[in-house]
Amino acid sequence: MPSQTPAELSRADLLRVLHRASDVPAASLARLLGWDCEEAAEPGAEDRARRPAARAGAAGASAPPRYLSRPAPVYWHLIGCEPLAGDPAPDRQDDPTQGELEAEAEAHRLPAPDPRMPPLLGPGQWQNLWDRLPPSPRRGRALDLAGCLRRLARAEPLRDLPRRPRRGFNRAVTLLLDRRAALRPVWEDMRLGKRSLEALLGDELQAFLLPAGPEGPWLESKASPPPAGGHPAADPEPGPDSITEDALVVLIGAFGALDTAEIGADWRRLLGRLHAAGHPILLVSVCPLRQSALPAAPMDPAIDRADRDAADEALRTLLAGLSQTWLPTPARLRRLRRAIPGADLHTELRAYNAADVDRDAFHLWLDPDRLWVRLNDFAELPEARRAPLRAVIEDWRRRLDAGARAIEHLQASLLAPGPPGRYPQIARQAAAVAAALDGPSTPELAARVARCGPFGAGDWPRHRRRSRHGR
Repeated sequence: MPSQTPAELSRADLLRVLHRASDVPAASLARLLGWDCEEAAEPGAEDRARRPAARAGAAGASAPPRYLSRPAPVYWHLIGCEPLAGDPAPDRQDDPTQGELEAEAEAHRLPAPDPRMPPLLGPGQWQNLWDRLPPSPRRGRALDLAGCLRRLARAEPLRDLPRRPRRGFNRAVTLLLDRRAALRPVWEDMRLGKRSLEALLGDELQAFLLPAGPEGPWLESKASPPPAGGHPAADPEPGPDSITEDALVVLIGAFGALDTAEIGADWRRLLGRLHAAGHPILLVSVCPLRQSALPAAPMDPAIDRADRDAADEALRTLLAGLSQTWLPTPARLRRLRRAIPGADLHTELRAYNAADVDRDAFHLWLDPDRLWVRLNDFAELPEARRAPLRAVIEDWRRRLDAGARAIEHLQASLLAPGPPGRYPQIARQAAAVAAALDGPSTPELAARVARCGPFGAGDWPRHRRRSRHGR
């Protein structure tokens, strides 16, 4: 940095002087001209050896861009409240080791698990997915030498030099979200995908929610509230005609293919209509799709690698893991699914919509008539598959209150119930916990849990192993 550099001197003057007086020490010349000089350490021989290899790697085939996701923020939440019994200060004064023991116990206390839905994709992974959007051709700055030669060979005048096209994205985007109730476990992932597109496009993104398929109502999802002082005229009945002309249409959902891998007839009609209108289309599927002429990308990359037999076995394992839980949330279902090798997002959705499972807007639970089958399935799992599930189950139980933990232990031990005298109290406790839950199925849940109450010593079902052919 210059200390007192005259106004008529510049860095260019300094470089010119250093070039012409190369035999004079650079530090002396710099000080004469009013500049300060710092000696920079020369790179070591090891750095110099790495440079040719780095240049050789850069000259090779360029890899697709990758984006690093930001670290997830840490949220504090309340674990529990306990009343203070007396003033703890005198106790610590009488026993100086008491404070150290409490600090050590606090250090070893594990934090409660995060109750939020674990995101399927991070911000960088969403960005990698949007990189697949088909770009519109744009005129670049680099000369198209081959095009120049072709025009010169035909003796055509070069009034405007041909330029090579470059990758660009300057078209409108419309996002359609398949928001059927069967896809509730991925609603939060759809919201994150919409938010990542909003970060790229801002208010220009047009989004619609389709809660009943493409032939049901279209609910417009605004990226931001309308400006104060005026509301733009809204389409009274949004539909396919509301899509911006020449917009790229991105669809996220199952498209009626959750069970059969075949796109539903109503979705095929919509896709045909969009294609006939000239809209470029990108399908982001949450389940496997049969061969399609349209560009498609799975939301979970593991879906394309799933084997049919392995997927069925993963589904049985996940349903068996649900037998060890009481009223799990979709977030807990995802944590259980992630503990199973070979399970993907399709496995999670199949378990959520399985015939053995009942659900409401907040929780899901196994049908009591099928609970015994899944309890036996969990007992028959190999230890290598059962141990990761048990770790996830116990980790989540730490955030439950005492009543819910007791109910889960009761349900998990039904194959070996032990003394029946303790079950009426747990059943009453379960009914009280169920009655305090939010949701439309609260009376039904409380009634089902209360069925454990009148059982006596001889009424508990015997421990019967059921074969796989009897399921």
